[in-house]
Amino acid sequence: MNRRAWGGLALGLGLAALLAFGAVWAWGRRPAAQPLPFLPLASDKSLGVNADLARLSPAEREAALTEMEAAGFRWLRQRFPWEAIEPQRGTFDWEAWDALVADVARRDLDLIAVLDGSPGWARATADAANPLAPPAETRDFGDFAAAFAARYGDRIDYYQVWDEPNIAPHWGAGEIDPAAYARLLREGAIRLRAADPGAAVLLAALAPNVEPGGANMSDLLFLDALYRRGAAAWFDAAAAQPYDFGQPLDAAADPAQLNWRRATLLRQVMEAHGDVETAVWAVSFGCAPDRATLQGAVAQARRDWPWLGPMLWAAWSPEDAHGQYAPDAAVRAALTDLATAPPRAWPGVYPADHPSGRYEGDWRVTPSGADIGAGGDRLTIPFWGTRLDLTVRRGDYRAFLFVTVDGQPANALPRDEAGRAYVVLYDPEATAPQAVTLARGLPPGEHTAEIVAERGWGQWAIVGWAAAAESQSDFRSRANLRFARDFGSL
Repeated sequence: MNRRAWGGLALGLGLAALLAFGAVWAWGRRPAAQPLPFLPLASDKSLGVNADLARLSPAEREAALTEMEAAGFRWLRQRFPWEAIEPQRGTFDWEAWDALVADVARRDLDLIAVLDGSPGWARATADAANPLAPPAETRDFGDFAAAFAARYGDRIDYYQVWDEPNIAPHWGAGEIDPAAYARLLREGAIRLRAADPGAAVLLAALAPNVEPGGANMSDLLFLDALYRRGAAAWFDAAAAQPYDFGQPLDAAADPAQLNWRRATLLRQVMEAHGDVETAVWAVSFGCAPDRATLQGAVAQARRDWPWLGPMLWAAWSPEDAHGQYAPDAAVRAALTDLATAPPRAWPGVYPADHPSGRYEGDWRVTPSGADIGAGGDRLTIPFWGTRLDLTVRRGDYRAFLFVTVDGQPANALPRDEAGRAYVVLYDPEATAPQAVTLARGLPPGEHTAEIVAERGWGQWAIVGWAAAAESQSDFRSRANLRFARDFGSL
């Protein structure tokens, strides 16, 4: 029999006894699980590092990159100082930067290019001696950003527009000015996206700060001001800098205090402005340099912050910014263990090609879906949480998915007479992907789901999956209240 023909009742033992097919379809037509917001730039939970490779000789740079790659890092955040690249208007000195970008491109590393630091010719008179000050004219920065993306857009996809504009000396001699940064961000984003249509623009990494304004401004106040000025359209991910500041990792988030959980307050600002679909990246993080604290910090962030994307350690060597966090052998080993651990679906939403999904059989897998190749094809998803949802494409075809979690039938699904938990893929009225809860109410922790397909080839049935700790499910509903309460204490 042609395997792509339906063939009547030939579904294998057990399926023939699944009530009547009308009843099965009726179950499949039950209201779908409420889908969680998909944050594409939060689905990557890998690790990276900050480094200044420009100060190294070619041999030293090659050695550093070899070690970073061996450590399992995926991301490298590197500053590209405008003042060094365009020392005179329209005159660019690319040589050193061409070599740096080419060296990184040969590795399995993605660059996050931090564009900041204005040249003397572009600064205001009051900032003549400060290369970290912004330009007097935002268009000059736009021209630089466009030239940079035109030159490197085939090898760089991630651009951070300025760094720490909420503190001196990064915003020059004047007072901190969120509106002025919003204009710079807009100019940079427009020009970067025009020169590199695949560009992902990161908001400037805001320095954790509790001051009300003037020479320095709270990161929370600054971010709130950006949203009030409509800046959300000009960045694809926010950039946080979680540090423990010598405090316990479980110290409560407080607008008046600096500690590890301050990133959650930034998220509350975003959600208070209705932005639940923009990821946050930990572009520079640091904590006490011992294995237990480091591993606990990363696990806590991955477990409790489903909106968080990659995490980049603060420094590679003592000569880097934040060089006090340069990892010794023990910390480097702990980072390597974290970076090379088998992928897991931490709380969050993931596309079909996410590495937490392990396909066996004749699957075809793309970012937009996975297509069953033959009956018996298997998908295994290790995840952390209490609940797992699967997003599927149902349609006018008859097929099933059989699901176990930790070796037992998935507890949120119906079962056939053999006790197997199943998902029905037949729905001739389906017009869009649907989320199906496979399991809920599990003990918080690590679990493994196994999904075995019975027919369904050619339908691209698997769209993605979402893991959750169900206590997080009301995070958004509480966010505005917490934000209003906490923000007032500033």
